[in-house]
Amino acid sequence: MIIKGLNFSYDEKPLYEDFCFESESKIIALKGPSGCGKTTLLKILSKNLIPQKYSEIDFRTNTFLVIQEDGLFPWLSGEQNILHFIDIDYKSITENEIFENIKTYWKKKAFEMSFGQRRMIELFRAILLQPDLLLLDEPFNFLDKKNRKIITKTLLEISKRNTEIIFTSHYKEENLSYDINTYYYNGSFPIRRLENEKQN
Repeated sequence: MIIKGLNFSYDEKPLYEDFCFESESKIIALKGPSGCGKTTLLKILSKNLIPQKYSEIDFRTNTFLVIQEDGLFPWLSGEQNILHFIDIDYKSITENEIFENIKTYWKKKAFEMSFGQRRMIELFRAILLQPDLLLLDEPFNFLDKKNRKIITKTLLEISKRNTEIIFTSHYKEENLSYDINTYYYNGSFPIRRLENEKQN
């Protein structure tokens, strides 16, 4: 991922100013306090927000963003929320390891599920897509330790199949046994650089 010379403001208040970022890692974690600009960066990379200026951004043709807010249609079941929006054969779904952990509520309407169950369905849908760039905003919210472990394992697997992953999180990822680059926001504005701490 490469970003050079990014400028972005809200109501003329600079958030990013001549911001530069570069990483060759397939999985990138962004950490920092609430309101520091993490989600905004994901939305810029997904083209949901347009920067005022930049010299280079490594935009991808096939990008998928999962935001913190629930993105499921509440009147559809988990199954319908996936099959109605993804062109994928049923066998690929049922043979995925995640399916074994969601099949007990797979047929429920989304509004009947817990927050954690809805989150698992939404993450499963994103993972099945296997986009070139997968952007996840606080993906581990509402997940218990078991499901966080399942999701992190699956993220590793799809990163080996040419999906680059950038996620924000306030969790200490206990189960990440792979090479990950973690970048920190220090809470000062405007943002020009991120602090890096590489984990193995």
